[in-house]
Amino acid sequence: MTTRFPGAPAMCGVPDRPHGNRLPVRAGLGLKPEHFAEVLATRPNLGFFEIHAENYFVAGGPFHHFLTRIREHYPLSIHGVGLSIGAEQALDTAHLDRLAALLDRYEPQSFSEHLAWSTHGDWFLNDLLPLPYDQTTLNRVCDHIDQTQERLQRRILLENPATYEAQDRELPWTEKIPLKLHLMMCAGCANFRRQLDFLRRACRQYPTMRPDSPKS
Repeated sequence: MTTRFPGAPAMCGVPDRPHGNRLPVRAGLGLKPEHFAEVLATRPNLGFFEIHAENYFVAGGPFHHFLTRIREHYPLSIHGVGLSIGAEQALDTAHLDRLAALLDRYEPQSFSEHLAWSTHGDWFLNDLLPLPYDQTTLNRVCDHIDQTQERLQRRILLENPATYEAQDRELPWTEKIPLKLHLMMCAGCANFRRQLDFLRRACRQYPTMRPDSPKS
């Protein structure tokens, strides 16, 4: 999808990046706001910096002020976490437009996204959820990748597919009671619990919503 063997034809409509416009083969760091001033003052000997795209989906402000100055001295990698490439629904074209504007502004050497999904209907779930391994999902992901690369006019990198390992175990009462008390008092955890309930319902409905599911 985003990897091409030497000698393979270029993808239609998606330009190859010039060799000199690629990330150096050196270690880089994630750029955090608390690092801005120190990076500009000390110019650490690093290969590149990486940012999360969605943190820069505004027209101006201090984040863009500092990133513009840092970009003058370092190669840049931009990493997206909200495109939801694996979702059953269509990609959010407004999100794609904001990504395209950000990439045009900073011309990073690399753009990457997660092979996961985080949207369902009007809901956005603040997580990177795993995909089923089947042909329908593969076809949909390939279509979404093609749409993304055509809009951004560049090849993208995909992180490894999101996976969850089973974490279930029976809790003893000494853990169960403090957990229940915490859930009653913590608004953030209560909201996350509601999201999990919604996710369970969506997963139970998933087999009946797919076009290749058997009809009763």
